[in-house]
Amino acid sequence: MKHTAMYSFEAVVRGLLLIGFAFMTLKLYLTGDILHFISPRMIWFTKFFILTAFTLGILSIMWRKQDNRYSCSVCACSHQHPQTHPWLYSFFLIPIASGFLFPNHVLTNEIAQNRMFSTNGSIDDIKSETNAGEEGTASTLPSGYEKELARQMEQEETISVVDKYYVPVVHLLMENPESYEGKEIHIKGFVYFDEQLNRYIIGRYGISCCIADATVYGLPVGFSKKPEIKAGEWVYLTGKLTTIDQDGERLPNISVTNTQKISTPKSPYVYEIIEDLTPK
Repeated sequence: MKHTAMYSFEAVVRGLLLIGFAFMTLKLYLTGDILHFISPRMIWFTKFFILTAFTLGILSIMWRKQDNRYSCSVCACSHQHPQTHPWLYSFFLIPIASGFLFPNHVLTNEIAQNRMFSTNGSIDDIKSETNAGEEGTASTLPSGYEKELARQMEQEETISVVDKYYVPVVHLLMENPESYEGKEIHIKGFVYFDEQLNRYIIGRYGISCCIADATVYGLPVGFSKKPEIKAGEWVYLTGKLTTIDQDGERLPNISVTNTQKISTPKSPYVYEIIEDLTPK
C-alpha cells in the first residue's frame, strides 16, 4: 500500500523560526537599527546570516519529511522518541518579537557608571577603559594612524569631535592631555555625574564588534555653575581644553563655555575605525 509522507511538525516550526529570524534581521538592516547592536564592519556577517537563515528555513519546510508519524525527524530512524512539546518553541518567539517591537532601544547613562570607571576609581583603570583594553582602539588601529591624527589635531586651534573619529580623538586626549591644553573643543554626547571623580562626564558608547563589548568613551567637563541638565540628556558642548590632577595624574577637562541641549541622535553609538591616515 502506498504510504503518504507527512511533514514533520518540528521541521516546519524550525523552518518558520529561521525565516522569522531572517525577516527580523532584514528589517533591522533596512531601517538601519542594526547599528544599535553591531559595528558597521560586521554588516557583511549580517547579510550572510539573512541569506543563510532564510535558505535553511525554506529547505527545512520543503525537505524535512517523515515516512510515518512515529519516525524520528532528527535521525530518520523508525523508533519512537518522546514528543517535543510545541510550547517549547514559543521561547524563540521572544527575540523575534523584540526585534520587531523594540528596535530603537539604546544603552542608558546608568550603565556608563559601571563601564567607564572601575569600582576603585583609579586613573589607570579609567585610561584602560578608555583605551578599550587589548582589543580596543590602540590594538586595532594601523601603524601610523594615531601619529598622523595627533599631528592634525596639534596643528588645529579648534578640535571638532565628529562621530567618525570620536573614539581615536578621545583616546589621544586621554593619553596626552597637555598637548591639547588651551584649544577649543566641540563635542556632543550624553552627560552624567560620576561620583568617583566628583565631576560631570560627557561621553558616548563605542562599539568594537557588538553591543556586548560597548565601552564609554568620554571626557570630564567643568561648568561655571551647576548645569540644568538631567543625567543622560544629550548636549552639544563648546569649551576650552584644560587639565586636572586626579590622584597624581593628569586628565583632560573641558571648561564649558556654551551648552546646547540636543535630541538623541539616530545613531547614538560611535565605532572603532580601521583607516590608515598615514600619507602614502
